[in-house]
Amino acid sequence: MDTELLDVTDFERIGGGKTKDIFLDPSFRGYVLIRSRDDISAGDGARKDTMTGKAELATTTTVNNFRYLDSCGIFNHYVAGVVDPVTFRALECTPIPIECVARRYSAGGSYPKRVPGIPVGHRYDHPVVEMFWKQDVGEYTDPFMVFDAKKGFFELHPAQEPTTAMNVLSTIAANEIPGFEKFADPLQLIATMEMMTDRAFCALERAYRMVALTVVDMKIEFGLDNAGDVTIIDVIDADSWRAWVDGDPEKAVDKQFFRDHPDEPADTSLPAYRYVAEKSAQILELP
Repeated sequence: MDTELLDVTDFERIGGGKTKDIFLDPSFRGYVLIRSRDDISAGDGARKDTMTGKAELATTTTVNNFRYLDSCGIFNHYVAGVVDPVTFRALECTPIPIECVARRYSAGGSYPKRVPGIPVGHRYDHPVVEMFWKQDVGEYTDPFMVFDAKKGFFELHPAQEPTTAMNVLSTIAANEIPGFEKFADPLQLIATMEMMTDRAFCALERAYRMVALTVVDMKIEFGLDNAGDVTIIDVIDADSWRAWVDGDPEKAVDKQFFRDHPDEPADTSLPAYRYVAEKSAQILELP
């Protein structure tokens, strides 16, 4: 791997997010370059800062996680070959604007507010998989999605409130969502994303448990490759989950400290990201 950063000044940027940029790869048709930035955010972007060195640690973690999923036969868009310390190559895919979240525990975030009957810290025997719309509806960010199979549309609900028939923010027909038009039955795509989320979460959860790290929940995104196959895309790094050292909630190695301590410098959280990157290398050495 070249330690010099690739100059992407003239590359076509086709997407990105709060912490990364996605460029078309000019050297290989059908591929993209995903470059992490040192940015960190919380509260759906309400708080933003930079953490020197985070981009390299995030790229290391993502690449190792995708390599591990590859070894488990779980399809993702990573292509062997890290371009530079903060950039990796991936298949160009059509993103599906839905965020899937697998939860082993009821912990933090919107979940305890949406499901108030479940005590914080409750462990599920089997992960709960949920879907969130990756677009705002008015003042509501990342609404919780409930599919009505009879009507063929998703109801969008506030993520931080109990889900009821009275708080439907909006609805969206499944066939209006990019990716769904490829499937005669939207339930087929929904079931595939839920199954792949479950498999990916359980595979990584099991691996990290063997190196003394408990994965609490995890965000996963999907797209369709050029053949129309569903694949895991984006990144899976320390911003994608909640994780506890040895199962101790007081030893979180994610961005929870950044969320909870707005007066602390962002770099205070850097050791957690370094720890995760080191653990991600260790899971590749498991028998």
